[in-house]
Amino acid sequence: MSLRLRALLFVVVLSLAPLQGIASVYAHAKTPEEAAIRTVYAAPGKRVTVVRVNRAGRYATVLLHGAVIENQAFNDPILVEHFTFGWQAIENVDRDCSLDGHGLKRAEATALMRGMPAASVEKICDAEADIGPPAQVESVRRIQGTNAFHPYVAVVGGYALADWYGGGGGEHLYAARHGRWVRIGGGGGAMGVEGLRALGVPRWASCILAGHGNPPPSCGKS
Repeated sequence: MSLRLRALLFVVVLSLAPLQGIASVYAHAKTPEEAAIRTVYAAPGKRVTVVRVNRAGRYATVLLHGAVIENQAFNDPILVEHFTFGWQAIENVDRDCSLDGHGLKRAEATALMRGMPAASVEKICDAEADIGPPAQVESVRRIQGTNAFHPYVAVVGGYALADWYGGGGGEHLYAARHGRWVRIGGGGGAMGVEGLRALGVPRWASCILAGHGNPPPSCGKS
């Protein structure tokens, strides 16, 4: 089972910012190595060290030694992406298809995995690309924090749903209020259409956000 799926099963509600308050200001990583190290802990008596870094375009993969997540040794390469605010961890690469959902060209994916441990072969991956205007997606990513993986952000109709995992896993819901993004809900676990609707998101937007661009046929615009 992938780390992301295990994290979503291990539901931990984290209040990284007040639900109705001003978003916290985070000091973002200036290098791929720093972004990767922030997602893990050091094993007892060890120090997390960087073994290898590959770069391709705005992406990089980082392999660490001595890292731990959820009290288990962590040996997967970490995919990180560069934004205007700095580097952010996106995904742990534990399967050969883990990079497929992030819009990478095949040559970039090959370069990123050069010299990295062989990933398991699976036909199903949960990696997904961001949805929505890039500037708005990046604004949400900026306030998501640094100490977790952030696979994707979906922005629809003035709302944004941001996925995260690492020491736990879940989703954060943001709303555009007076020119800025404010977190209004979410925490551990997936919110689903009804969870989004309960927080005031229109049904059509809830369907798109919860389905990450692929709403079920039963979801109609209302």
